[in-house]
Amino acid sequence: MVRLRRDGAVVTSPLRRARETAHEFELMWRRLAQIDDRVAEIPSQGMTLAERGEWLKALTKRRWSELDEEAIASWRRTAIESLLEIRQDTIVVSHFMVINAVVSWATDDERVVCCQPMQGARTTLERVGEALRVVEVGAQGASTVL
Repeated sequence: MVRLRRDGAVVTSPLRRARETAHEFELMWRRLAQIDDRVAEIPSQGMTLAERGEWLKALTKRRWSELDEEAIASWRRTAIESLLEIRQDTIVVSHFMVINAVVSWATDDERVVCCQPMQGARTTLERVGEALRVVEVGAQGASTVL
């Protein structure tokens, strides 16, 4: 079992649901979370909510190497790089697709969706040199979005 260290940092996506979760750590640990756009959800610019849902469903059935959109590749690289910059125990409050982007990279799994973390589940990563090692993938379950 991995213990949460109270002297660690808290980083959060700027999106409301992540900020609400991070706020609980802010209250408990009496420190502000750092808001980081790099751990925000995968971008789908110009799409309606319905279009985004269909786009995500199609995207999740693919492999990262099959995607030809530079915006997605850049988003994934940026998310991974943001975690590689972390040098201390840190809680990162993020989203389903970010977790998949990072876990798939860390495990060399080309599937866009390689895990199904439930909302509020904790996935634990460890930095090893210039790589990330998956220590534990959070509780799994079907996504309500996909």
